[in-house]
Amino acid sequence: MKSAFHILLFGACVLLTAPVQAQWGNPYGYGRRSAVPNTPTPQKKQEPPTAEEIVDLQMDRLTEDLGLDVFEQAVVKTIMVKYVKKRLDLQHQQLDAREVREVLDDLQQQQDNEFKTSLSPEKYEKYMSLRESNSKKKKRKKKKKKDKDKT
Repeated sequence: MKSAFHILLFGACVLLTAPVQAQWGNPYGYGRRSAVPNTPTPQKKQEPPTAEEIVDLQMDRLTEDLGLDVFEQAVVKTIMVKYVKKRLDLQHQQLDAREVREVLDDLQQQQDNEFKTSLSPEKYEKYMSLRESNSKKKKRKKKKKKDKDKT
């Protein structure tokens, strides 16, 4: 009588656990599910780059294009970090577009004057021609974007 009871109890357990495995999946194979709902992890806000990081991205190209030695690299990097910090601070101020343009032009003029006194005349001319060609490229890209937006 006890053995029949044990067999009946074992059969009931097998029959009752089958639907649970069907719902939650077999731990050894296909169809495995977690009892915890899958929620997306919150994404961290990406920090804006610092002035030093911005300048580091530009220094390799400037060093190569202008042929700067170690001393000139240090001087140029110091000047650029100084003015990039001022430009970043300007972004946090509540100024209208005209005022921002005026301040940016003044900052660029001051930076150019410091480069003129720090670099040799040949390297300064190369720097100015690079800056001019980059501004022309930006204007062309801006014009293409405007033309593309119109169509």
